[in-house]
Amino acid sequence: MSLTLIAAPMSEPITLDDMKRHLRLLTSDHDDSLSQLLVAARHALEARAGLAFSLQRWTYTLDKERVVRCSDILLPLSPIKSVDAVMLIDHEGNRTPLDSGTVTISAGTIGRLKFGPLPSADIRPLGGIEIEFTAGYETINLVPAELRHAVRLLTAHFFENRESVSETRVFSIPRTIDTLVAPYRRVSI
Repeated sequence: MSLTLIAAPMSEPITLDDMKRHLRLLTSDHDDSLSQLLVAARHALEARAGLAFSLQRWTYTLDKERVVRCSDILLPLSPIKSVDAVMLIDHEGNRTPLDSGTVTISAGTIGRLKFGPLPSADIRPLGGIEIEFTAGYETINLVPAELRHAVRLLTAHFFENRESVSETRVFSIPRTIDTLVAPYRRVSI
């Protein structure tokens, strides 16, 4: 299994101006590094919670045996806006769209695919099935306030603690951030 980003978000859930107000910065001296920290904070929180804050496209690659053994597949990010394609890959690397009658797709908060019997075509055993999907909130305003605030807090934490380790202490993510993200985190059973 692997998850590959196809198209990154076009915008961040927190604007640079909003972040500068939060930090009470009046100049543009730190704009470049602050913009990078905003992206890093979003990435860290999305990975920690299995979320996509802003719209982004991904490819989820699965082994044939996993789909045959477990016909219900949950997509690893949420919320899911759409499943754009399900492709079968043969031993030569040729990609063929899976017939829509072979898979049932449920988008929404959790993306789920239910596969019927796979065609008898020659499907590569490792990485033979690719699911292309779009995940994230449609607009910045739809990203829950708690998640936007978590991005602000983590960006501020990164800004104030630019080195991860010092002689006196090791820095970690503040618990407040985990508390804000917890209601939205995907739990695996």
